[in-house]
Amino acid sequence: MNLNVRYLEEFVTLTEKKNFLEAAECLFISQSCLSKHIKKLETEIGVELFERTTRTVVLTEFGQMLLPYARKMVGLEYEFEKNVRRKIHQDSGNIVLGSIPSMKQHAITALIAGFLNENPDMTLQTIEGDSTFVKELLTDGKCDIAFLRSESSSVKEFNSIPYMIDYLTAVLPATHPLAKADNLPFEQLRGETFLLFPEHSFINDLCIRECRNAGFEPHIAYTGNRGATLIDLVRNGAGITLMMHHSARQENDSSLAFIPVTPGIYSYISLNYAKEKPLSPQAESFVRYVKAHKRDF
Repeated sequence: MNLNVRYLEEFVTLTEKKNFLEAAECLFISQSCLSKHIKKLETEIGVELFERTTRTVVLTEFGQMLLPYARKMVGLEYEFEKNVRRKIHQDSGNIVLGSIPSMKQHAITALIAGFLNENPDMTLQTIEGDSTFVKELLTDGKCDIAFLRSESSSVKEFNSIPYMIDYLTAVLPATHPLAKADNLPFEQLRGETFLLFPEHSFINDLCIRECRNAGFEPHIAYTGNRGATLIDLVRNGAGITLMMHHSARQENDSSLAFIPVTPGIYSYISLNYAKEKPLSPQAESFVRYVKAHKRDF
């Protein structure tokens, strides 16, 4: 037999969707094209793989026999292609770095600049996003290494190098009744209008959790990705925001007050990489550079 792996992939998709139209849409091909490919696969094997008497796709005994082998073959081809792409990527001297957005505030851009100055033959591509998004990139192998924010100094899913510690700060207008406080217990924020980072982001989840621990549900009037926008909204009287100190302190504005919340809520920024996959020589050199230049904890 000379089995076409693309046809096997379509066969697997069809068994999962149980419908020719849905499977074809998932595969971005026409229903008639999918039907022809399945027929060619059956002709090559010499048996029928699906019963054609029902509207819903039903595997024959031979189809059930083929399914686990088809999944393995499709998976092996995917792994091979991924490893080839990784090898090409490694040989190119390119590093893909995932990172939380506040790179300047946490001196990550300065770190990258220092590394590139010492390694002019290497290139570095950065993908920014919230820690939840970047963690998915690293898990899926779409970046080599990643700066993540978490509530502990290491992220259990990955090998972690602690880099920096940060703490949560409330940003209020300087005219706010609480603006002169040295610190702010969450209980005192009851009744405030909150301007926060997007839903399910690390800081958004943390803020909502702490408000609920203090016995109230926060009124969230606005969510957005950019810290500068949140602070500008505070400046214009739209409410208050909560963000990490290193991000907030970039704003040197007498019209604003920056007050730590209590009890102290800390986050840790660490450089992470997969436990089960070896690093490319280029990514490994960046890891060594970070170890030599990480901030004091």
